Amino acid sequence: MKKLAFFFFSLLFVFTLYNFWQGAPPWYYDIETDMTSSTGCIAGTVSCQEFEASSIPDNINDKLNRPYHYVWFYSDGMFDSDYFTTSPGDNTLDAIHAFPSANDNNAILQLVPTYDDKDKPKHYNIGNTNFIPSDPTPITNGREIHLFHFLTPRRGDSLIYVLQYGNKYSPPTKGHIRIEFDKNAMRIDTIYTFKGEAKTDLLDSINTAGELEITYNELDSGSYRNIFIVLKFLENAPDSINTVSFPLELYAEKEGEEPYTKVDTLVLDFLASDAPHDPNYIIANKKGLCPDPIPDHLIYKIGFQNIGAGVCNKVTIKETLPINFLLDATGKDIVMLKPPGLNFDSINTKTREIVWTLTNNDFLKFDGSKAHLLQGTSGMTKGFTEEDTKDYILFRVTFDKNIPLIPCSAIPNRAEIIFEDLEPIVTNDYIATIKCTNCDSCTTTPGIEVLPAVKMKKGKTVTLQLPKNKTQFATHYTWYPPLGLDDPGSATPKATLNKNTVYTAIASGGCRQEIFKVPVMVTAKAKCACKGFWHCLWHCKWWLLFIILALIAWLLLRRRGGEA
Repeated sequence: MKKLAFFFFSLLFVFTLYNFWQGAPPWYYDIETDMTSSTGCIAGTVSCQEFEASSIPDNINDKLNRPYHYVWFYSDGMFDSDYFTTSPGDNTLDAIHAFPSANDNNAILQLVPTYDDKDKPKHYNIGNTNFIPSDPTPITNGREIHLFHFLTPRRGDSLIYVLQYGNKYSPPTKGHIRIEFDKNAMRIDTIYTFKGEAKTDLLDSINTAGELEITYNELDSGSYRNIFIVLKFLENAPDSINTVSFPLELYAEKEGEEPYTKVDTLVLDFLASDAPHDPNYIIANKKGLCPDPIPDHLIYKIGFQNIGAGVCNKVTIKETLPINFLLDATGKDIVMLKPPGLNFDSINTKTREIVWTLTNNDFLKFDGSKAHLLQGTSGMTKGFTEEDTKDYILFRVTFDKNIPLIPCSAIPNRAEIIFEDLEPIVTNDYIATIKCTNCDSCTTTPGIEVLPAVKMKKGKTVTLQLPKNKTQFATHYTWYPPLGLDDPGSATPKATLNKNTVYTAIASGGCRQEIFKVPVMVTAKAKCACKGFWHCLWHCKWWLLFIILALIAWLLLRRRGGEA
């Protein structure tokens, strides 16, 4: 009996040690989901369902009190996204949705505690796990194509994206939707589609090629469809990848009419939680632009992070707006999206420099609430996370339709970020490329060639030029920023500068493009530091020493002449 008791106590000890070693279960361990019919929809609804996720943990970290971010993806193609915080006795997230068909009454819930370096989004299929989304709701702006996202992707994340496309033709019509993606950064895990042919049984070949194509032959005039795509971002994606882009193409045709093609590109931050990355950047919502018709708007995002030891009370952002966009002294053609209503410090229409200043009242936390202080990554105040060290501004600019987009040229942009009154931090350039005629791709050499630095004296003028053997094809040039240049559209602009500057130069012609970096170093006459009277005379004031010696020689000669 003692041996048996010893055996069970040993087993209990091993079991306890194992559980202690394993640690606490993950945050999603006890979450349960359910689906029931509901009467909460409007009269006439074919199918009304209530979806529920219960036993959601109160808090993952008592010090941070982070909310959850959720997205409901419904099988009729609709979706809903927001933040959710549990409260005492209320650990349930629910949603009621009206479906147009009794056969489409399922949902997927994407749930994640607000980001840190470990928490990954979890997906819950409620109902039929292989539902086919649809959305017959007509819209007025057909022929559109969008990719909706709800979280910034990181290595190892699995996120659901909504691809929405529309058409201008009346039935019957046919066409395709094509997505290109960087196979070194991501792969497609699952596709939920409607009235289209997604080769979901060929996901291996799709991921090998880095291209997904969905064909369709039934799409009502002025209507749109949603496709849900689960993208897996690779853990071993190269550290050099800090953005991900999705070139999207919608093609539609009808017998007897010209085919219609719509091309768009969405660019996202790609956060490297475990890899070094530049925390200060500028990006836009489009990477590739069709030259015709000229788009209406472009949205820029300038992000920054305080990597100092203390809190930061003021951040100044300077941006030289490219000439392709409208700009006047009032800034009426620039819409501040975040923080909304942020005023301009100044707008210089001649240099096209825009200045914003953000203070404690402007900084926003990642969940939209006021942060009041921009924390530093070193010596962070207790109760704050890395998210409290970051922020960004988001603004929409308007294209000047009187300035044509030259095929295979580009629109570079950069920003200066100044924390308190420290030296400016200059971001890398974000280059939006203009595609060739008919929105075809341009031929270009991979990467950007950095040319040897051009040296010039402060306040003087120097002529800049690009390698002739690499730009013989070019008929158009773009130099950015225009600071100090007499003609930013010239092949050989003259620069007059008082400080070091790095220009981005784009040479384009036909369907070819080459991009260069041209550093210009401004040198000034060095001041001599005197170290005593004789040192100063010999090294710094040699001309004065020459005069003194000449005067002494003259006096000696005159004295000798007098003696004679």
